[in-house]
Amino acid sequence: MMLTALGLTLTAGSARAHSQLDSSVPAADAVVDTPLTLITLTFNQQIGTAFANVGLTDAAGTSWAAQVSKVEGKTVRVAVSPTMPAQKYTVAYRVVSDDGHPITGSYEFTYASGSATTTAPSGAPSPSSVTAAGESSATALSSSLPWPLIVAVIVLIGGAVVTLRAATRTKR
Repeated sequence: MMLTALGLTLTAGSARAHSQLDSSVPAADAVVDTPLTLITLTFNQQIGTAFANVGLTDAAGTSWAAQVSKVEGKTVRVAVSPTMPAQKYTVAYRVVSDDGHPITGSYEFTYASGSATTTAPSGAPSPSSVTAAGESSATALSSSLPWPLIVAVIVLIGGAVVTLRAATRTKR
């Protein structure tokens, strides 16, 4: 019975401790009519700087976001191509909070500016170069999961179970 109570307590505590997306610019389901230069995501907890990955793709799967995401506390920003055409876009993110928990999600918004062109000016990232960079970033991210943290949590839970069992045996 004590183990059940301990398990429920640990589960409830960890569920409340997980980070989540609080706000975004542009917001989910928004219609944006001015050119974008940044996607900004704000979470309810600090975000680890090493594993932030934010992507912006159109319906055809073309990436319009830069390779590197900038993390400042609870906020993650990624540059986007100012030449993206008017259409619906998907923002997908995978970040790791400071406590080691991955946070993933996505949302859509519509870019409705009719004045944008699809030709990138010199110096601006082209969609193809952004895609290649985003793919390498995603590959590095998926191969760097916080396994030591997961193993440590499992060892701690196992130790707690052994300790509780030993304590109940000595009381008998």
